[in-house]
Amino acid sequence: MIAIPTPHEPNQPPTLAPELPATAGPARIEGPLTVCTAEALRPRLLEGITTPAGMRLDLSAVDACDCAGLQLLVATRKSALAAGRSLEFTRLSPVIRNAAQDIGLDMAEFAGSSQEDSQ
Repeated sequence: MIAIPTPHEPNQPPTLAPELPATAGPARIEGPLTVCTAEALRPRLLEGITTPAGMRLDLSAVDACDCAGLQLLVATRKSALAAGRSLEFTRLSPVIRNAAQDIGLDMAEFAGSSQEDSQ
């Protein structure tokens, strides 16, 4: 699993540790997925979907999410599909589910169907 930590301070851009691989292993966002982190995280997610296998993104460690974070996820998935790649969200954290529910977004459409997604 590849961790994509996000900062808890708004002035620090998110970083990847280590770099996204060209393998099919899941990437993981850790920390907030908000207006303060989305812009810096976007290019890294777009890089991840360029691999032939696409990308699985584990969202279980996201501890804050707002509309900008949800917009980043939906827009990145749309970019992946337009490029003929896949982007699957797995293990949605409660904050992702709640933020999506608050705006009427059905994340089931974007989530994977494996057992780990219901955790």
